Amino acid sequence: GKGGKGKGKAKGQQNAAAYQYPYGYYPYSQEQVQNAWAMHLQYYQQALQAQAYYSGFTGGVIPSEAAISAAASSKKESAAAAAVAPASDKEYTGQVKSISNKNGYGFITCSETKAAYGRDVFVDAALLPDIEVKSKVTFTVELSEKGHPRASKVTKIADAED
Repeated sequence: GKGGKGKGKAKGQQNAAAYQYPYGYYPYSQEQVQNAWAMHLQYYQQALQAQAYYSGFTGGVIPSEAAISAAASSKKESAAAAAVAPASDKEYTGQVKSISNKNGYGFITCSETKAAYGRDVFVDAALLPDIEVKSKVTFTVELSEKGHPRASKVTKIADAED
C-alpha cells in the first residue's frame, strides 16, 4: 500500500524551497512588509510637504528662467511668486464657497483673485456672521504669513443663489 514513501508529489510544497532564506524562513509577514512601505511612503510625503512649506520662507532665492517658465505653464502659482501685496483698499466681488463652523473659517471664490494668487481666498468665520454659503460678497484682500490671500472687510451684497 501507500506507506508515505515513494515518488508521490508533496501537495502544496513543490516550490517551497525555490529561494533559501538565510535562516530557513522569511522573518517578516506580508502585513509587516506592507506597513513598512506605508510608513516609508508617509515619511516621504511629509518630507515633500515640509520642503514645500519651508520653500515659502526662502524669499531671497531667485528662481532660474526654466523654473519661472515651468511655474507659469503649470496653473499652480507658488506663494512666493504670487506674494504681490494687494492694494489694501481694492474691493473684489466673489461668492462664499464654503464655511466650516467647526474649524472657524471658510473660502471665497473670485476669478480675479484666483488669477492673481492661484487659489481661493481664506476668510475667518468671524467675518461671516449672517452670511451663508453661495452668498455674493465684496471683500478686500490682505496676505497671510505664508503669502496666501486672506479676506478682510467682508460685506454681503446678495443672498445665496441656487
